[in-house]
Amino acid sequence: MTGKGPNQSINRVLGRQTRRKNSKPAHAFLGTQQSASVHIVAGFIWRMSANVLMGLVVSAATLLVSGATAHEWYPRECCGNLDCAAVERVELLADGSKRLTSRIGTTVVPASFPRQASPDNQMHICMLRYSHLDGMRPTCLFVPINEMGI
Repeated sequence: MTGKGPNQSINRVLGRQTRRKNSKPAHAFLGTQQSASVHIVAGFIWRMSANVLMGLVVSAATLLVSGATAHEWYPRECCGNLDCAAVERVELLADGSKRLTSRIGTTVVPASFPRQASPDNQMHICMLRYSHLDGMRPTCLFVPINEMGI
C-alpha cells in the first residue's frame, strides 16, 4: 500500500478504476483547459466588440441618412447642408416683415423677400452669417402653398 493514496485504495477495493487505460491524468489537460478558456473569453470579447462596432455603424448611417433626407430637397443655391431648417417660431413685426427662428438661428425676413413653395407644406428658412459682426441673413424662404401670396 505504499505509494498509494487512500482514495486509490478505496477505489481499488470497490472495483472502480481511477483511470481508463491509455488515458491521461487530469493534470495533463490543465493547459488545454486554460487555453480553451482563453479562447472562449477572447471569442466572447470579439463578438461583443463586433456587436458594439455594428451598433456604431448603424447609428452613424442613421444619422447620415436622416441628415440627408432633411436637406435633400433644398436647392443648392439656398443650402450649404447646414444652414436650412424648419421654422420653429414666427413673429410679425410692425413694418410687415417677419422674425423667423429655426435651429440655425433668428433672422428678419422683409415682406418683399421672395418665397418658394415648401414640398412638405411647412415653413423653412435658409440663412447665413456673412461675418462674425453680422446677424443672420435669409437666403431662401419656403412656405406652405396656401401662404404663397402672403
